[in-house]
Amino acid sequence: MGVFVAVESSIHGDPGGQTCDRLDDLIGCIVKEHAGDEQGELSCPMEPVLANQKVGEESGTELKGTLEDEPCDSRKDLVFEVDLEREGVEEEVLAEYKETAEESIDLETPLIVRNDEDGVTYLSDSSQCPPSEKHCPVEAEAQLASLLLAKEPFTLAHIVPAVEDPDFRYFEQVLQADPKVLHVGVGQYDLENQFFLDLATAEKWVTSKHMEVLVDYVGQRHAEVLHRNRAMFVAPWFMEQLAGKAKTFNATTYKGRVFSDRKLAGYLTKKGQKLGVDVDQVYAPMFWGTDHWVGLRISLSKWSVLVYDPNRKLRTMDEVMTIMTPIAKMLPYLVRKVCPANFLGGHGLEPFGVELMADGYQNTRSGDCGPVALKFMELAATGVKEPDVDDLTDSSVDIFRKQYAMDVYKDWVVPLYMCGEASQHGK
Repeated sequence: MGVFVAVESSIHGDPGGQTCDRLDDLIGCIVKEHAGDEQGELSCPMEPVLANQKVGEESGTELKGTLEDEPCDSRKDLVFEVDLEREGVEEEVLAEYKETAEESIDLETPLIVRNDEDGVTYLSDSSQCPPSEKHCPVEAEAQLASLLLAKEPFTLAHIVPAVEDPDFRYFEQVLQADPKVLHVGVGQYDLENQFFLDLATAEKWVTSKHMEVLVDYVGQRHAEVLHRNRAMFVAPWFMEQLAGKAKTFNATTYKGRVFSDRKLAGYLTKKGQKLGVDVDQVYAPMFWGTDHWVGLRISLSKWSVLVYDPNRKLRTMDEVMTIMTPIAKMLPYLVRKVCPANFLGGHGLEPFGVELMADGYQNTRSGDCGPVALKFMELAATGVKEPDVDDLTDSSVDIFRKQYAMDVYKDWVVPLYMCGEASQHGK
């Protein structure tokens, strides 16, 4: 028996929140018709019908009915029937009838698609989003761009800045004036000014998007050094997807088949970044539980994983091993999948060793673990010895968070203005 699910859908511009009586009447007919059918079947074969066409009315080769009443500005409590035992039906049915619907029906008209075989009723009441207003840089933004472009290029000597950039307060002021400005195509991302403000704020939790951007940015900034050191960074989704395979890996007999995943294998076989050929060390952020970022160094030469934990007091070593043991067991199979045999160094399928960074700065306050874990990995991957992780302090974390925000803005956002690319007012 199908289950009726209520969905609320409203169209922008509804002045009074009124519902569409004719559509409500039709929904009532559908509910009434299906309520007495224990098999959950419809009485007629699938056909698209307009919102004011009577249920059961044959349409022949042409769709009957037009919306004679004034169009509704709001559609609420739309109902569709979904057979919970037939997952994936929606995509199949809609794909089959998409062409017919587009050719025969005004796309602004609410559409109902019924199917007696699959027991699914679809309703669509959608309209295109209004275009965003293109943002024209104001004088303050132009001045900020000039200030940033005039700064000295980055060097490894400034990987952990000792003092706050003297122009940060102006940078912050300009972005706070309109935090909803959306910069389209920043690297491969669309980022609002608020993104940079959050990144620069001490003890402010960062999102997965912040970590994706930072990993991508750091990887590009140190590309030559990473190549020389046979190292690479991977995006946060990499460890999430690998960890997600643990249950299947433990249950299957042929464990190597679990890593036929093109996304994982393809990520480690890019030109110039082939694991075992060009790269011996992989640096990966990993999210533990629901509230903690750590960094990992996966070393082929040492056949081990080193965990850079910004706050080691949060978990005992036993708890760390509970999280990392499935990763350590799966890594040999993934390595064997993507590496040529002569680059495996004689290692078989024994699990990788797991170590925890024993010394170094610990960030015991809340909200900084993501940027700190990334800084740990950045220092290790570039081979910088001074300053070291032992030299970091809460104050230096505050400073390099601000510097990360300014650097990404300078290198990824400012060029968009120079090239005349669009930024938009996000609403």
